[in-house]
Amino acid sequence: MFQPKGAKPDPAFTLDKRAIARKRGRGLHKREWRLLVTLPIALIVLAVIMQMMLGLTKDLRAGPRVEFPTERALVPMARPELAAAAPLADAAAVAEALPIVRELIQDRASIRHSDELDGATLAWAGTLLADDLASPPIAQRVSALDLVLGDLRPGAPVMISGRLEDAASANVGEQTWERLLVSLEDGQFAQVLAPPTARAVPIGAMVQVVGRHLGWSVLPAGSANQHLPLLLGRAVNVAAAGPEATNPYRGIVTMPPDLWQDVDDERVVVETRPYFYLLGQVNTDRTEPERFAAEALDGNANADRIHRQPDQHRGKAYRVSGYVYRAWEDATVASEQPWGISRVVRVLLWNRDSGEVTEKVNGKTVLKTQILRLYELAMITDQPLPQTMERITAVGRFLKFHAVPVELNRERDRANAVERQSDKVYTFMFCSGPAILLPPPPKYSFSGFAIAACVGLLLIVGLIMVLWRRDNRTAGEVMGLIRKLRHTRRAVMKAKTDPPAPVAEPGPPPAT
Repeated sequence: MFQPKGAKPDPAFTLDKRAIARKRGRGLHKREWRLLVTLPIALIVLAVIMQMMLGLTKDLRAGPRVEFPTERALVPMARPELAAAAPLADAAAVAEALPIVRELIQDRASIRHSDELDGATLAWAGTLLADDLASPPIAQRVSALDLVLGDLRPGAPVMISGRLEDAASANVGEQTWERLLVSLEDGQFAQVLAPPTARAVPIGAMVQVVGRHLGWSVLPAGSANQHLPLLLGRAVNVAAAGPEATNPYRGIVTMPPDLWQDVDDERVVVETRPYFYLLGQVNTDRTEPERFAAEALDGNANADRIHRQPDQHRGKAYRVSGYVYRAWEDATVASEQPWGISRVVRVLLWNRDSGEVTEKVNGKTVLKTQILRLYELAMITDQPLPQTMERITAVGRFLKFHAVPVELNRERDRANAVERQSDKVYTFMFCSGPAILLPPPPKYSFSGFAIAACVGLLLIVGLIMVLWRRDNRTAGEVMGLIRKLRHTRRAVMKAKTDPPAPVAEPGPPPAT
């Protein structure tokens, strides 16, 4: 019903049937429009929720999102100029430093030297050269990354391969040194002090240098100076194709008692001697796979114990599981082929383990029971490289914590509430056999839930409309009772207040 144009608005409360009908009509009209507007909004909200659920299912299928720091890359060096290098120290300076150097070597102390080739450095190099010629130590294969970022122990036996770029001779009393400039991978260089036999190697040839790591040196490079590793070359030969016949890692694997003596969990370099011996032991274990698997403990569950006392767990068998982050072939093993092993696949894994670790977050010590750990497997296998995000498991033996230098990113650390104490991340490194591919995490489907949610929403909307209609009918019935009651009350009050109506007197009978 519509109110006539120009008529006064209906009062807030009235018993007039037409006014009540008009109010009811307007109220019904507004509620219907509210329902028409609310229902599409509810459907849109439901669609957004379903879209979020679908995205969640994709994340669950792909596994939790993990972002690791990127490994620190080497900055190419400027090419040093060996011809412009400073001269070596004289024989008097070498003779003066020789007694002190011999005493330090007997005490197994580190020889500190400047970046220049001073008397102490030459005395140290000459003493090491004489000792190594009498009793050659087993050298450790190192790369340019190991030399530049590996923080090698001073005096460590090493082996490098590279191209001979330049050479120069220098006499220090009766001792003659060959100063060699060797280019390594990733644009790096190294200076080598070698005996006179190195003159037979032609410049430009690929060479293999066996000797000792002496620290750092400085050579001119254009208008500036270039810091580069300094090595003692006991033997400098043209690099042979394939593994040499003199490779010490041949025959029967017998684990030496001092195998873990030079292992350092803080250095980037992976010590070749214990690494190769442990690979040989794992290769022997593979002949008895059932015994090897029965001997292995759960590496993920025992990671806290390994972390607290790594020396007590070296060489012990563990089973490790995790998600593949990166995989590559070990070029050092392919070149040296220790114990006849020609292929080792290195895999970096991550896994969220249970444990108790305290971390500093915003200056406060926080206890965490879910720990994100990195594991590194050196797998003796002919399998193809595992793919990223595949979940694998393998049985192997613990070697060390491998420190990996990473690029610093303070914005990322601040966003993740990480207070970094070092520019390295550490992996639990194991030597193992082939990996077993584990089934992917369970897939979650919300299609049935989505249908049930839509049906439930429609039922709720229908229930609201039914209840709203019922309330309107109840309100109408109550208003009818109120009107009837008030009408009766008004009639009673009027009968009490109004005078009685006069009674007409009877008239004469009608004429017949």
